[in-house]
Amino acid sequence: MEPEYDDSIYASEESGDEEALSWISWYCSLSGHEFFCEVEEEFIDDDFNLTGLSQMVNYYNEALDIILDIDNEEDEDKLEGSEMAMVEMSADVLYGLIHARYIITRMGLQQMAEKYENGEFGTCPRFLCNFTPVLPCGRTDQPDRDTVKLFCPNCLDIYNPSSAKYHSVDGAFFGTTFPNLFFDTYPELLPKQPSMIYTPKIFGFKISEKSKIGSRVRWLRMQPEDKSILATQKDEEADKNNDNDEGKDGKRNEKPSENQIPDVDIETNDKKDGDKGSRKHEQENNQSRVRGKDIAIEQNSLKSNYSEAKHTQISLPRTPAVVK
Repeated sequence: MEPEYDDSIYASEESGDEEALSWISWYCSLSGHEFFCEVEEEFIDDDFNLTGLSQMVNYYNEALDIILDIDNEEDEDKLEGSEMAMVEMSADVLYGLIHARYIITRMGLQQMAEKYENGEFGTCPRFLCNFTPVLPCGRTDQPDRDTVKLFCPNCLDIYNPSSAKYHSVDGAFFGTTFPNLFFDTYPELLPKQPSMIYTPKIFGFKISEKSKIGSRVRWLRMQPEDKSILATQKDEEADKNNDNDEGKDGKRNEKPSENQIPDVDIETNDKKDGDKGSRKHEQENNQSRVRGKDIAIEQNSLKSNYSEAKHTQISLPRTPAVVK
């Protein structure tokens, strides 16, 4: 059920003077809303901070007037009883979405840091976390999807709140960014003692992590201080897997037999064959050119010799006459 607005608790007397209690203060004081911080009205007055919320919330203007304590009697007269209840529900959703944006700002982080140091969000239910303070968070940024969860910075896990009064609080009112940005802004609030992990044993012997009852998520909870170790371990595992693959296949270390056709690069061989063919073709062309030149020289020499012999008179020796 959504909280109903009660005029009897909407005003308080302090030092004999009646001072009006703002809607935001009243909303955060309700049971089950202890995780919320009071959003400053200056943040809500800035339209830039509310970009896109008008499409997500029905009766946006009326709900915003309720949050900012703006009395609009004309709108209230137009709304019926059922519609007024819808407006109050819209105000609840609108404030939650504004709250999710506010707690990731500098002012919002400061307010949530004070509540965290005071332990207002509770402690981790895990025994080995030694009552580490937790932070509220959501598993999604969309409303009406999931309820609020509690994030533990020691075991890096999330839990359901132990009290049932928080089970109706929407997780989108805190969002997925808040806990991570919080500890990035205030690293000194991180737990200093290392996270202890339960080691299952049988008769004093540790159970293998590969067993069905072994600690399969151990690597998720253990983080070394030196982050470079993670990269080194990944490289070693990759090299180990490559060595195992080579040992199983045995193809890289074995020498190819006489009948075995070695693996070759077809493109490289084709390129080599093409280069050889082009070179051979060039050599044949050069040889044919040389032969042609030699033949032409021989023909020219024969022609010159024939012309010289034709024009030259050849004197033959005379033979003596034979007298009979």
